[in-house]
Amino acid sequence: MNLVFNEQIKLLAAALNTAATSCFTVGIATPVAGYIYNIGICS
Repeated sequence: MNLVFNEQIKLLAAALNTAATSCFTVGIATPVAGYIYNIGICS
C-alpha cells in the first residue's frame, strides 16, 4: 500500500463519518429537541 492510497482511504472514512453524523442530527437529535422544546410541524 502506498501513501496516496492510505490518504484516500482516510478521506473516504472522514466523509462517511460526516455523513453519518449528519443523518443522526437530522433523524434523531432534531426531533428530540423539538419534543423537548414543544416545537412541532403540526399544531
